[in-house]
Amino acid sequence: MNFELSDEQLFLREAARGVLGRVKSFEAARGALEGEPLPDLWPAAREAGWPGLVVDEAAGGAGLGALDAMLVMAECGRALASVPLLGHVPASALVSAARGDGAEVAALAERLASGEARAALVPARPPGDLESAWTVDPREGRGRGAAPAAAGGGGTGVRVQTLPSKRAFGRSCRSESIGSTLNGSGSYSI
Repeated sequence: MNFELSDEQLFLREAARGVLGRVKSFEAARGALEGEPLPDLWPAAREAGWPGLVVDEAAGGAGLGALDAMLVMAECGRALASVPLLGHVPASALVSAARGDGAEVAALAERLASGEARAALVPARPPGDLESAWTVDPREGRGRGAAPAAAGGGGTGVRVQTLPSKRAFGRSCRSESIGSTLNGSGSYSI
């Protein structure tokens, strides 16, 4: 097995380091400890194409893989840069994979790839000590209770909810109907 990064991955990592080097993120992190607001780095992320790292090229993304996205996120962590990619990248990958489910989903994938819309991944959780029921209704695909705001302030937010698999319930769930719910509330269920 070859665990070395490819030339393209090294270039991606260096490019991310270059983008983040233009921002005084360490100073901003120190200021945040004293109550100062963190800088909005989303415009820089959009300019670098990071919102669309794992979105298919046909939808305007880069079509890269999870390792490539991890390299960018590792550089964000190295520089203490508060770029809201952790929820956006996996959520946009799921929407990109569901692009064949209609024009509305394809348009959403394009908006996520460009960074016009931000996404937050809200995985379904089973009942437990903190929740008395599933956090996502398996039949309707709607979240139960309040869900976190989509990935920071400003812009349009999209909440991508994942439905539990059929096996988790032992009965039929709509896990195979990926694009079945996209509604005006900005919630998309998978």
